[in-house]
Amino acid sequence: MIDNLIRIVALSCLMLLPLANSASAVQICWIDHVVKQGAGILVYFQEGRPVSVNHGGEPARYVIGAGSQLGIQPGLNAVEAVPAVLGDKLFVRNSPEDGCNMEVVARDGKIGLFAAAFLLPPGFSRIRDEKFFPAD
Repeated sequence: MIDNLIRIVALSCLMLLPLANSASAVQICWIDHVVKQGAGILVYFQEGRPVSVNHGGEPARYVIGAGSQLGIQPGLNAVEAVPAVLGDKLFVRNSPEDGCNMEVVARDGKIGLFAAAFLLPPGFSRIRDEKFFPAD
């Protein structure tokens, strides 16, 4: 019985490994790219992605593109890119166990988005990947 459990855990870890490796090889957090706009940035995500933003204590919710994948939801603003300024926090979730926390920060004199993706598969160790996206 323990041998079967070990095999299941090993197989599950092998299945999750490409997720961890692919997050570093490609963009994480469903981010396409980040562009500087005035004193802030515009964050381009994959289409249909819902994004929550805390603008200095004022929450806002966006959906990228027309939002056709999500249907019409009250309080969800359809945009091409999410506007944000220094200190704003952005959140994207697929589920409570799979998502991304982001913050607009300045690094080495350049404004951009710091993103921390996480995956918390039940019964397994947390998988985390971080990346700074400087604004173009």
